[in-house]
Amino acid sequence: MVKPLYETTVISNGGRDGKVFSEDNTFYQDLAVPKEMGGNGVTESNPEQLFAAGYSSCFNNALMHILKQSGKGEIEPEVKVTAYLLPDKSDGGVKLSASLAVTLTDLSKEEA
Repeated sequence: MVKPLYETTVISNGGRDGKVFSEDNTFYQDLAVPKEMGGNGVTESNPEQLFAAGYSSCFNNALMHILKQSGKGEIEPEVKVTAYLLPDKSDGGVKLSASLAVTLTDLSKEEA
């Protein structure tokens, strides 16, 4: 096994109306079912928001690395991730999907 550069463990209690927290207590977030799904979530987060936050920040960092390697390190990309929870008619469950929108100011479409 390759030695990881970093690892973390996050624990979930209570499902969508619960909490998530890291073992080292550096991360804690209350969760609530969003209103769109019949919940009371107003200020609490939900799993899809956490997924979109992680995906957008990791993708943005990888993009920054590529830009730096290509001599364009001064460009600050913006990565917008929209997470979708879609009904899965095949088994009555759900599927998670995402779309990305990347903004690269001061860079032509061809260069991007």
